[in-house]
Amino acid sequence: MAPQRHPSGSGFVTRPTLDVLSDAGIEVSVACRTLDSAKKLSEGVKLAKPISLDVTDNKALDTAVAQHDLVISLIPYTFHATVIKSAIRNKKNVVTTSYISPAMLELEQEAKNAGITVMNEIGTLRYEGFPEFVKVLVDIGFLSDEEQSFLKEPITWKQATQKILDASSSSENDLLWAISSKTTFKDNDEKNRLMAGLKWTGIFSDSKITPKGNPLDTLCATLEEKMQYEEGERDLVSFKVLQHKFEIENKDGSKETRTSTLCEYGAPTGSGGYSAMAKLVGVPCGVGKSPLFLKFLPTLQSFSRGEGVLPPEGSLLTALGLRRCLKPHSLLKREIANVLFHTAVKQVLDGTISDKGILAPMNSRINDPLMKELRKYGIECKEEIIA
Repeated sequence: MAPQRHPSGSGFVTRPTLDVLSDAGIEVSVACRTLDSAKKLSEGVKLAKPISLDVTDNKALDTAVAQHDLVISLIPYTFHATVIKSAIRNKKNVVTTSYISPAMLELEQEAKNAGITVMNEIGTLRYEGFPEFVKVLVDIGFLSDEEQSFLKEPITWKQATQKILDASSSSENDLLWAISSKTTFKDNDEKNRLMAGLKWTGIFSDSKITPKGNPLDTLCATLEEKMQYEEGERDLVSFKVLQHKFEIENKDGSKETRTSTLCEYGAPTGSGGYSAMAKLVGVPCGVGKSPLFLKFLPTLQSFSRGEGVLPPEGSLLTALGLRRCLKPHSLLKREIANVLFHTAVKQVLDGTISDKGILAPMNSRINDPLMKELRKYGIECKEEIIA
């Protein structure tokens, strides 16, 4: 039987991972909240098997995890700890693209005791302003998945925002004041930049919401509409914005300045190829888990309750890219993460990454094999001596 894996996560990021793993002869169970969503994500992937799975159902999650050799978790970060706990109970390895949260770190000793590898932070990139913007959204309640009756009707965004913020009115001034009272900013420049981003999303406008029942999914639905590529458009992942610059003093006392830059273009929309973000997010993920004797069950939890829509984390990463205002860090994240994620999957599976516990790519023992594999996909930073 071909190796199998179980991924949980975002539709936009997952497809390249599925393709690479399938090409490597790895059977993949694609798990979403709804079977229809899983079928759409796995359509055309030879070794993909769609299944329905709710990760909040511990019994069902344990059953699914037990039947596979490795879990790829691409669902919202708040659910990673739940997935890891199941993997610990069933002694299965895990790979995620997310940062290590306190809840995940608390499971470090349990993961070591179970003898499993939990590889995290594959491909995760952020442009300036990303953490601050997320913090504002959290502070003002827009990342809440708590059901709200008023978000089940197509009211205007400014009306919805007034209710979410409990503001005195739906005027833009009152909404801005309510936001300022619920969060903090480093300085006025940051405040102006983040408020401009919020305004771009349309939450102060007369536009009708796409009612999804809670703030998170309702916001994601609007952002999915705003962030769609037009026919023939393509994205660009460039590390010039995040370019690494090193001041080096050599042993002989001479000095030089080096830069390390990555640039990746996505295929034009409608061409059937990957976006740059999808490639750079999915391929690394898959490479990290190699196709040997393992089963892989991709659990693609559809938290956005829509067809082909990202779960909250993915949707917000796309949305938070705000390609007009806050720069497309979502696009960047998904591209890089697809490449790194696939890479990490492969190397966890074949034992190249064999450390146990809650891991992140913070040392050469983990990083060097990942970078070597990524070069096979044409993904590498170009170094240049500039002084």
